[in-house]
Amino acid sequence: MLRMLNPIERARDPETVWRYGLEPYVVAADVYGLPGHIGQGGWSWFTGSAAWMYRAWVEEVLGLKVRGDHMQLNPVIPGWWEGFRLRYRHGEAIYEIQVENPEGCERGVSWVEMDGQRMRNGMIPLDRSLVKHRILVHMGKP
Repeated sequence: MLRMLNPIERARDPETVWRYGLEPYVVAADVYGLPGHIGQGGWSWFTGSAAWMYRAWVEEVLGLKVRGDHMQLNPVIPGWWEGFRLRYRHGEAIYEIQVENPEGCERGVSWVEMDGQRMRNGMIPLDRSLVKHRILVHMGKP
């Protein structure tokens, strides 16, 4: 669903770009289905849709959830993804996150480490001070 909504998918070939008629880096509020306007985008830059799409990708697919003074990662990704990396900033602290998926899982986390130390229940304490933390998430059966 997210791939279908992603505006970059409307820029795969020149014909589709001209039909869509909007910037491929802006989420449109409407993509028309009326005859003569099928696939044409409307109302770009006038919507909160981009923020909701960002949240869906980051929180639901990559699984990054920040709650109070803790963070947790619980990705739901295609099994063919070998993993991914992301960087999260909290105050002045930087969290370099690497997710490994050696078994080709679509969901499930077997363990989480922060700076080489296993985290209980996969919960990562958040710090606001000037520090860089390395987070390793290993997908698999819990």
